Amino acid sequence: MPRLSTPQMKRSPFLHGFTLKLKWARNSRQRNMQKVNKCPHQCLKVVKFSGFVGSIIDTELAMYFTENAVALETFIVDLKKVVVEESTLLSEFVTAQKKLRAARKRALQIGEKLPPGAELIVV
Repeated sequence: MPRLSTPQMKRSPFLHGFTLKLKWARNSRQRNMQKVNKCPHQCLKVVKFSGFVGSIIDTELAMYFTENAVALETFIVDLKKVVVEESTLLSEFVTAQKKLRAARKRALQIGEKLPPGAELIVV
């Protein structure tokens, strides 16, 4: 989990909404696993993930919010950035569609972990 998440959230205890814009490079890099301490967010009601692809990293980030946002009402997963914007080859388009379906499936699984009464919106 990236370091930026917990310190920024601790400095904003009355935050009601949080948008995380994920950008992924084509070249994957090794990452160091870090255990993040629990940090309950009493006021956070809306979380939005833009660029969610369903990878382990973004799923872990999503789970951080489902576990720590005790007042969570709405969790939005924006898959619009997942699709290749200008596919020139049919094979690239098909691959992008498969990735989109996989990301949507992973996002729906996160919905199962939401607190009671919270709503999942996948766009």
